[in-house]
Amino acid sequence: MLSPDSIKSEVCNWEVDHAVKNGKRMIPVVCRDVDYREVRKELASLNWIFFRSDGDDFNAAMKLLLKALDVGTCTFPCCRVMSL
Repeated sequence: MLSPDSIKSEVCNWEVDHAVKNGKRMIPVVCRDVDYREVRKELASLNWIFFRSDGDDFNAAMKLLLKALDVGTCTFPCCRVMSL
């Protein structure tokens, strides 16, 4: 989840470190607006799914999230950056 609080959270940054170190797939879900320039490059470079409460289409975002989750378990770099 990306929010102004999460991008500054020590615990969230540990989780990103762990995911990167172990080649885990990350799917950034935006719940509140963030400035992409303040987001770590490992997350900023990925396709974001917007679930903000102020006008984003929840059903469309859910379809994108389900599609992203259904990509499979491939951990090769080519699979980590998904075109949604």
